[in-house]
Amino acid sequence: MTPAASSSLLATVESVQRDYSALSASDKITALQKDSPELVGLLKEYRTYLDEVSAVAKPLHELIHSTSKKGARFAKGGVGKGSTDRNLVLFLETKVQLLLSYCMHVGFYLLLKTEGRQVQGH
Repeated sequence: MTPAASSSLLATVESVQRDYSALSASDKITALQKDSPELVGLLKEYRTYLDEVSAVAKPLHELIHSTSKKGARFAKGGVGKGSTDRNLVLFLETKVQLLLSYCMHVGFYLLLKTEGRQVQGH
């Protein structure tokens, strides 16, 4: 095949913008479930985990700051109950960081989906 013939066979890709503004709420949800069925579940998980972070992080922050004013109860190398408390605080801090990391990644995924970009390979 000659170069001129092969260049004439190249396909042209056109982008079509969808206008969802005229659709009802139930039609929008139906279209969303058809295009990206995983999004509904991800959004529910996202909300659940953000609520859990709020429920754990704020009391944890208050606990750490209130006890640090009372005399460094969570100081490293503590013995007895202080050591157990420190381990609990470290566990909760790790859990909050893990949940925040997950939410950050889901947020990035949602951003890619809303921009219509490819998600595979990310």
